[in-house]
Amino acid sequence: ANMISSHNYKDKLRTFNVVHVSVNGTASVRCPNLTGKDQEEMRFHLYLGLVEVGNHTHDNAHNHNSTETVSPVGEGLGLRVNKQDHTVSFVLSGMTTERAGVYTCEGHPMYPPPIEKVPDEPQTLVLVEALQCQARKTVGCEGSGDDGVPAWVWVLGFWVTIIYGLAVTVIAFAIRLRLRRVECSQSDYMSAKPRAPLRWPRKKQGVQHPIRMGRY
Repeated sequence: ANMISSHNYKDKLRTFNVVHVSVNGTASVRCPNLTGKDQEEMRFHLYLGLVEVGNHTHDNAHNHNSTETVSPVGEGLGLRVNKQDHTVSFVLSGMTTERAGVYTCEGHPMYPPPIEKVPDEPQTLVLVEALQCQARKTVGCEGSGDDGVPAWVWVLGFWVTIIYGLAVTVIAFAIRLRLRRVECSQSDYMSAKPRAPLRWPRKKQGVQHPIRMGRY
């Protein structure tokens, strides 16, 4: 991790560095050095792979009172310049695994002329360690879920939710079936035909003879 090797590619001096940081940590990406008074104004560009993620112009005339300055470039990004040893670096804060990769810093002198690109283009491989285990607290540890919750808690919660859902479904189905039976019984009672009233046997009556009336 601490090995530094230099290679020449088409007259470009590229120094490779490897940096290990933790999640939410701070990483430093080295840039070409300032050559003192010969370069009063210089613009630095930072690339992640082939994509530019930030740039900033440093002016020595505006920062002559301080030996080291950190200028904000963007969210979680700043440019640090040390006038004592003329070193320049981009500072990346709040690192995440998505921001890991190979960073390249380029320097473009703006004043005085001639304006020529600095051949030194340092490259830094930033590795973000996602596994961090602390005493009595798990933060991104292996076998844990979001916010440091162990994986077995998520599995247990999943199965409890499944069992609860099945129990509620069975109870609801049983209640619905019982109500349906009650409705069917009430419907059968209402649709039943009324029985004919019972007829008691009538008492036999004697033979009645017509009453003969006289002619007058």
